[in-house]
Amino acid sequence: MEYTPDQIRELGKCLEDPVYFMKQYVYIKHPVLGQILFSLFYYQEEMIRNFQHNRFCINLLPRQVGKTECISAYILWFAMFNPDKTIIIASNKADGAKEIIAKIQNAYEELPHWLKPGIDESSWNKHTAAFDNGSRIMSFATAEDTGRGYAVSLLYCDEFAFVPDHIQEAFWTSIYPTLSTGGSCIISSTPNGDINKFAELWRAAELGANEFKSFTVPWNARPGRDEAFKQNVISTFGLQKWLQEYECKFISSDHTLINTEIVSKLELSLRGFQPAFILPNKTLEPQPFYKKINRDGTYLIGVDPATGTGADFTVIEVLEFPTMVQVMEYRSNTLSTPDIYAYLKKILTFFEHFSKEVYFSIENNGVGQGILALYEKDEKAPTKASLISDGDKKNSLGMFTTDKNKMEACLILKNMFENGSMTLYSTTVLKELKSYKRAKGAYEAKKGATDDCISALLIILKMLKEIATYDEKAYHALYTINLNQDSSMEWVDVVHKDINGGNTPPEEEYDENAEPMPMVIV
Repeated sequence: MEYTPDQIRELGKCLEDPVYFMKQYVYIKHPVLGQILFSLFYYQEEMIRNFQHNRFCINLLPRQVGKTECISAYILWFAMFNPDKTIIIASNKADGAKEIIAKIQNAYEELPHWLKPGIDESSWNKHTAAFDNGSRIMSFATAEDTGRGYAVSLLYCDEFAFVPDHIQEAFWTSIYPTLSTGGSCIISSTPNGDINKFAELWRAAELGANEFKSFTVPWNARPGRDEAFKQNVISTFGLQKWLQEYECKFISSDHTLINTEIVSKLELSLRGFQPAFILPNKTLEPQPFYKKINRDGTYLIGVDPATGTGADFTVIEVLEFPTMVQVMEYRSNTLSTPDIYAYLKKILTFFEHFSKEVYFSIENNGVGQGILALYEKDEKAPTKASLISDGDKKNSLGMFTTDKNKMEACLILKNMFENGSMTLYSTTVLKELKSYKRAKGAYEAKKGATDDCISALLIILKMLKEIATYDEKAYHALYTINLNQDSSMEWVDVVHKDINGGNTPPEEEYDENAEPMPMVIV
């Protein structure tokens, strides 16, 4: 066909501006009114501009704000006006993927004849829409290998948070390299839990820690939504569904001990944080310190030992008292019982040398009994470090863990951490906290995860409970806790500012000739 000058000008406008294209020529199916011209809301226009000008876009959107129609229209525009492109639609379900293709094909059919590109009839079906300009749109249910092997020009992940967690992780690991040649990515979803890949990508985008442009809209952005609408939804589906699907709150789907939103935000705040010191040792790898040692300070050391066979980890945690700031963490799954004791002895001797007071304890349920036996028989054991034992177990050294005292320590950990009374810097322990959930009347790691660092922290909190029987500061640390949950997020902001301000050097360098383990500034 021949084009008129007006049609050529219109083609140029559509090519340059997807919003203009949609508002002038795209029709959508309204559930009541039938086929109507797409009249975009203000937030839909902003979302389209983000797609047009950013390679990576992630969208946290409430239910029923017209995101599927909006993104389907954008994909149609992208395929029509950009030749030889491969667009992959990955939806959480096969039906969802087919629905998006159907919306794209419907919008195409309603275009004026002169605006339509030719189609490839052999690839025009429920799963694919291909054009004679060489561009094709393919839809799939999201799987671990979806899109693998394609040179993807545009990837759209629909309702990504509702894809099973392990598939999200595997899919993203598989698909991301296919975008390395310049491809773009759009992700959209309402929240579904708070420790999956979608939640991770969203939080990183909010902090500018990845390449995604973040975009969200309030629940009442769509006209017609008011307080009456809100109360009706809450009365029908409940407050939790409202918070998750309309206010877009990341609510944990597991009964985890710690509010995982706080943990995730702290994890992101810790990106780029470097420990201030390294503790060299001839037989073990250098040991990072998160905070300089205070010569007038008191330190609590908790040990959760393991067999050294590779199954579980031996963990040594050190917290400053009474600030309850994490100072160091050691973790190994290869040390034998004598090696664990030898390393612990060096740690204790070091803190004896460079601080005022040292308290320590060891879980004695299993392997710990052997370590405590070595300590009892050691004629050269550290003399200033005080071993704290469980007051409920007479004539027994260390801490014996029961379901009851473990639960008590878990609740103390929750209160202290969520309210900022304890500061943790280890990414390993933070990862463990995100998968430490209620099970059989207690708390334990999810299947496939670990909780050894948490166990060492619980030993410290059991020690603190014993010390609180005679020490006012310990009693205050345990029982004078601000239970205002809002303070937890303020605490994360404070930690974020502190750690990103850089590590301050120590007031004095530690003597490099000191025994047994010198501290070196890095």
